[in-house]
Amino acid sequence: MEILLISLGVVGAYVLSSLRVLNQYERGVMFFLGKYTGTKGPGLIFVPTILSRMKRVSGSSQPNSMSFLPHEAAPSAHAPVSTRAATAAARTADVTRLHRPR
Repeated sequence: MEILLISLGVVGAYVLSSLRVLNQYERGVMFFLGKYTGTKGPGLIFVPTILSRMKRVSGSSQPNSMSFLPHEAAPSAHAPVSTRAATAAARTADVTRLHRPR
């Protein structure tokens, strides 16, 4: 009986640690063993803790604090990275490719 309760506790802890919540304007890009497997929409998501990872991507079009007109653009090392990719998976791939050390 004790072994059953302990195993149920371990399984319950694993399930609870694998649940993720995505907000309305977020998408989750899923990776299984480092390989892209798909995207998930907003809501309650199950991501197996040990083998899978999820990268959050914001899909909102909120203006950033450094917005300015194009003719006023000055080069800045701290400028935000922006991509024009159509999907959350493509945005994640673009940003990770830009931030990869050379």
